[in-house]
Amino acid sequence: MDLQNLKTSWNKINYSPKNELELEKMTAIKNHPVLKKIKIKLIIETLSISLFLMLYYSGFDGVEKPIYANVLLILGAIAYILNGVLSFQTIQKPIQGDSLKNSIKNYFNKIKNVSKISLGISIFYVSCLLLFFSSTINFNSEKKWILLFGIIVLIQAFFWSSRIWKSWLKKLALQINNFD
Repeated sequence: MDLQNLKTSWNKINYSPKNELELEKMTAIKNHPVLKKIKIKLIIETLSISLFLMLYYSGFDGVEKPIYANVLLILGAIAYILNGVLSFQTIQKPIQGDSLKNSIKNYFNKIKNVSKISLGISIFYVSCLLLFFSSTINFNSEKKWILLFGIIVLIQAFFWSSRIWKSWLKKLALQINNFD
């Protein structure tokens, strides 16, 4: 295609200028598809955990479990939900500096902290769940193997979750290095 054909094709395009409101709506961070997926995941997790908390006492024999197991389960669930909400709010605000480079550096540091806190709270919540469900079980060798298998599966889930965080942090670090 030569330059004249390119110019002719360009001029034939139906272009309708966008006003300020349309441009702002198109570039809003909250409209980002990844953030929408994270938001949907957060809503589903929050509703699921809330439903679980409403039903665990009677549905999962919370009456028969020790008080400490019940309290830790509730604290772990609340911490997990709060962490999800606060992490989402942090991710939603990437611009936090006077220049693009400083903004990315600040965002990187915040995401690094969020990743550590999120992984820690996830471990705490899952530990509370395991403690709650295993607090009244008399473990024989077969049940110990089942518990060990469950713990191995959870360790793998944490491993994959940490790899996702590391991948995201690596991409941010690469963007920071591109400025130098």
